[in-house]
Amino acid sequence: MADQSTLARTRIAPTPSGYLHLGNAFSFVVTAIDALRNDAEILLRIDDLDRERFRDEYLDDIFQVLDFLGIEPTIGPSGPEEFHHSFSQHLRIDRYMTLVNELRNSGLVYACECSRKDFAQVAPHQYCACKRANLSFDKLGVVWRWAGELPQYTCCDHDGHCHAVMLGEKPGRTVLFQRNQQPAYQIASLSDDLDFGITRIARGVDLIESTAFQLHLARCLNRNVFESVQFIHHGLVTLENVKLSKSEGATSVRWAREQGFSRAGFYTAIAHNWGLTKKKVVQLSELNDLVGEAFPACSRAPLTAQRIF
Repeated sequence: MADQSTLARTRIAPTPSGYLHLGNAFSFVVTAIDALRNDAEILLRIDDLDRERFRDEYLDDIFQVLDFLGIEPTIGPSGPEEFHHSFSQHLRIDRYMTLVNELRNSGLVYACECSRKDFAQVAPHQYCACKRANLSFDKLGVVWRWAGELPQYTCCDHDGHCHAVMLGEKPGRTVLFQRNQQPAYQIASLSDDLDFGITRIARGVDLIESTAFQLHLARCLNRNVFESVQFIHHGLVTLENVKLSKSEGATSVRWAREQGFSRAGFYTAIAHNWGLTKKKVVQLSELNDLVGEAFPACSRAPLTAQRIF
């Protein structure tokens, strides 16, 4: 595994559960600029644990979007075939289960048979009744929920901008092991970041709670090296004041390209939104040169899809 003391490494981590939207592309750009400014390698990590929503066309789309943006990861699959052969998360299940079983043995999770609807009815600051029932972890159809302490966290970006996060409003909310017998996102993401030697992470401001929980999870598992990761929480691309997401059917990069949308159009829209120039910006390197000392603070500004088109 990578030596974090000598190597800067960030990652781009899309999920092949739908066509990537403009918010995904913006996050890729922020990650790539951060990598350029810190001489960091970029890992392409494709999060494919959710096989129910996985489609080959969504996997292809990831590589097409990266090519469209002119971003070339330095580590990871060069295409779908290499991804399936060497980089699928399903090849790393044993690594994830090591952490899952540590949680079980440490009493940091409990077995729960509540449906999502049932759990949504649980009062704030309370566990569901399953925790008191002491259900077997081996019972068919249970999930494993977080049972440990949930403190308030202050997550600071590497430029000193801080975010206060209250983790404990609904104990047990976070699932670490799913009904389908697969580790959940928080475990897989933390495990991969540790194993691949990630030292920098750029992600949307909507994922601050994930940052706080993963930092807390790492501490509880004595993976303290994760606390040295430097974060950027960037603003979101919105459409009519609604965060872009695949579940909301937001504008995809694929659709935009079919309408004639160009790489230069995207970079120019970002530069204009950040108040850097009124001129056309063609390449990522140009945007990086323009941003100067304003990065990463400028990346926290929200970007509306209307300003892109």
